[in-house]
Amino acid sequence: MIVNIFGIFYFGPWEILFFGLSIIAAFAVIYLITAPQDIFGAFIDEGYFGVVVVGKGKFKKIILNYEGFGLSKDWDIVSAKDNCCKYKDKSFWGMHWIWSPVERIYTHRLRWLKYDSIKKISVERTERLRQTSAMPYPFSVWVSEAEDAKRAPLNLFSVVTMKIKNPYKAIFNVTTEWIDVVTPLIQGAYVAFLKEHTFSELIKKQKALGKDLLDFMNLPNTSIYDEQKKRFLSIIEFIEEKYGVEIISLDVMDITGADKDIDAALKANALAVLKKEATITDAEAQAKKIEIIASADAKRRAAVATAFMDMLVQRTGFSIEEITTMQANEPKEFQKLFGSIIKQCNDSVAQQVSADAGSLLHILSPGGKGNNSGGVNSDLIATVAGIVKAMNMQAVSEKPQQSTQQKDTKSSSSKKKQTAVEEYEEYRRSKTKEKEL
Repeated sequence: MIVNIFGIFYFGPWEILFFGLSIIAAFAVIYLITAPQDIFGAFIDEGYFGVVVVGKGKFKKIILNYEGFGLSKDWDIVSAKDNCCKYKDKSFWGMHWIWSPVERIYTHRLRWLKYDSIKKISVERTERLRQTSAMPYPFSVWVSEAEDAKRAPLNLFSVVTMKIKNPYKAIFNVTTEWIDVVTPLIQGAYVAFLKEHTFSELIKKQKALGKDLLDFMNLPNTSIYDEQKKRFLSIIEFIEEKYGVEIISLDVMDITGADKDIDAALKANALAVLKKEATITDAEAQAKKIEIIASADAKRRAAVATAFMDMLVQRTGFSIEEITTMQANEPKEFQKLFGSIIKQCNDSVAQQVSADAGSLLHILSPGGKGNNSGGVNSDLIATVAGIVKAMNMQAVSEKPQQSTQQKDTKSSSSKKKQTAVEEYEEYRRSKTKEKEL
């Protein structure tokens, strides 16, 4: 019951209940019926923004529904945690209030080429949009009959991933649509870039061509001067500063000749060049591999030979030069003096090296008898000759150094050397007397 006392209304319990139910019913009508039609409210999809205008199209505000993001005072899309974030999501259960009929959602017609990553084709789309994506989006950008460095006509197909960074600039800084202005700027950069390269060069580095194009578009452009910054801007900077659109990535999907016959000839020639270069590269790699294997093989032989000769020097007391001279001049006496020692050295080294390394040296196997000719064991002589040859191979740049063990046993081997020298001199004197008789 409503009572009017001195111009003041008083509500009874039933009146309050009726009023509350009326408010709930009105909200339900707006939320369920009118807001989906952008009347008294509007729903914006996640990751999208809508523009609110008044009257005949005067800008009022931007409503953004993007988790973790908001808008700065200049309508840049920024992180909700940034200090410059002024406008945040104020929706009620996902609905943004609009004071119709004064306010309304701005709509515009957009035509663009979308790249279908599943079918690998471009799809032309034309839609009247009431909301626009604030997320990265792949656009197809073509350039036809551009010329390379040799003036051959080329077609280039690319996918440019872009996103709107400033909704106000993208919608109201152009008289048409932002895509109709940004696309020709990108195409102009493509034409300038292609003029600096030949078709074969472009085919060769097609996978990295997108990055090269981005780098080229990031270079200062002498036709774009910023009065406020007092410097030339790059194409990418200009697009972002003027139209609020950020270019995130660029991928070249295909590059062809404008004429089918020319395209086939150019590609065949480019592929032939690439195949030739690949063959040369493969041959060079194979030659290098053989060289490395040969070098490693020689080093392995020299390492084993050095170990063998170090042991032989230690046990005989003679230097390498002396041993070489003796086995060349007096093979029979050399066998008599050092045959058993050579076998011992061979047995010891054979136990320390791998079967592969041992086989490379063709030294006498443990317990072997060798081949006798004229009282001289040819295998023993061949062993020492092979050892000396292996130690002096060109693949080993370092000269054989005296081992630590050899230095430590120098004093002990001097006695052996003295004995061997005396025996050798005695042999030489007997040979001289035989000749005199």
